[in-house]
Amino acid sequence: PEVVDFYIVQYHVANGINFNAETEYKITAKIRATGEGYLKCVVGDWNANQGKDFAFSTEWQEVEVLFSGVSASNGFVMFQSGNFAGDIEVEWLKITHSEAPTFSLWTNMLTNSDCESDDTSCFYATELTSGPKAATFGAAGTGADGVGRAIIVKSGDNPTNSWDSQFFVKAPKIMLEGEKYRFSMKYRADKEAASETQSHNGPGGYVFYNMFNNPTFSTEWQEFVYKGAISKDQAGDNGMNTIAFNLSVLSEANTYYFDDIKWELEEEGNTIPLTPEEKKDTLTWAMDKWIDGMMKACEGYVTVWDAVNEAISGSDKDGDGYYDLQSATRGTVSAEDAVNNFYWQDYLGDEGYVQTVVRLARQRFEENGGNPSALKLFINDYNLESDWDDNKKLKSLIHWIECWESDGITKIDGIGSQMHISCYEDPATQESKKNHIVKMLELLKKSGKLVKISELDMGYVDKEGNSVKTEDITFEQHKEMAELYKFVVSKYLEIIPVEQQYGITQWCVTDSPADSGWRGGEPVGLWDLNYNRKPAYGGFADGLKGVE
Repeated sequence: PEVVDFYIVQYHVANGINFNAETEYKITAKIRATGEGYLKCVVGDWNANQGKDFAFSTEWQEVEVLFSGVSASNGFVMFQSGNFAGDIEVEWLKITHSEAPTFSLWTNMLTNSDCESDDTSCFYATELTSGPKAATFGAAGTGADGVGRAIIVKSGDNPTNSWDSQFFVKAPKIMLEGEKYRFSMKYRADKEAASETQSHNGPGGYVFYNMFNNPTFSTEWQEFVYKGAISKDQAGDNGMNTIAFNLSVLSEANTYYFDDIKWELEEEGNTIPLTPEEKKDTLTWAMDKWIDGMMKACEGYVTVWDAVNEAISGSDKDGDGYYDLQSATRGTVSAEDAVNNFYWQDYLGDEGYVQTVVRLARQRFEENGGNPSALKLFINDYNLESDWDDNKKLKSLIHWIECWESDGITKIDGIGSQMHISCYEDPATQESKKNHIVKMLELLKKSGKLVKISELDMGYVDKEGNSVKTEDITFEQHKEMAELYKFVVSKYLEIIPVEQQYGITQWCVTDSPADSGWRGGEPVGLWDLNYNRKPAYGGFADGLKGVE
């Protein structure tokens, strides 16, 4: 028939769909028709919708169209055929969207959960109808582990009410209806006893008579764990923030013990990228925690530390004449290292991360009993004696130390040179290596820093450039290695002023076993594997004595 007016035929192909404006949806359909044409796909509801066209032909084909910003609580997917005249077949329709998986984050809201400090800000008690007041912490040995402390609450004989004696756990935030949480604790009593639980808005601010399954106390330590959500009754009109335990259910006097108490808030969501500042803040906290833990463990007795190890790369990406720091994001390390290694400077900054390390090390050392004047902080690195770049790595390290100390606060006390070196059979190569060992020592002297050879060991390389294994080394080659040891040690003592000498550490006591991950099967020690002294031992000793 002749078409006089543009008439739209509509087909509701899906109903009752909830569309979220923040989600992108893909409508996919398998379609064919008796001729070629277009369909308009409309999504939404009668108040607000969107439409997009897709083509069809006489052959079966899968067509798709994307929508975003659609919001409808009871929406539809509708096809409009326009002025197409003929048959349209739709075999199937799919509505899909991508969604990141959700996960739970548990955040403990309580302070002093282990009950080891005197912080009572989350724990209160009413004893014998007197209170609420700050809870009482017992002496060492009262805790669940038999060593630490526990909270102790006492009840009396013949109570009037089950709540005459109570223990309160208070969170620092108001909990509202529907908020998910997990509560756990370890608990026991001198006598077996029942208990009751309540929700409060502040200790003593009664809201509801039941919080969760009421714990039953025994004379042995137990662990209680409950996971749930705040109900409407528990939240009341203004929310709740306190769990109350009624401890006067037993008509006799009793003593109750609580330890390892956690009240964790559950937050469900997808991955939320941290801002650079949030990453910096989090990593600074982690660094501080580790440094403080180490200083606590050592109690001021360990006075020398490698504050930073192997920071310098072997490339100058910015062209300033100095090697850049190692980085997973700036192409200064291998692709494998970028994937497998973590570089603090990528998050705390090239200068800031060392300044942070030094500041925290000095602060935590003193706080944990150390004498500040005794603390020495070193920067340790390898290839500082390199001849292929004329000691550029050491020159770069000295430059970076100047940058780190430019704030007028940061102080680096010393430089550690690892010196994993080799003795070369080729005379010209050996002479170049020795010359740059001397240059290294002269640069270190000029730096004014304490100087430590921190990881000295030595292999042997033949004229073809191959590392010689221990079983193949000759006595003459042993003697050459001994001479090089004497050279290194004597030049250190000769060039480095006494006031800058911090010492030499031999990295390998014995030769390396064949299956070792470090220079396996090489003659790197001062002793062999049977602890027999080698010529290298004599060369090292002669260097110390200054013997020709």
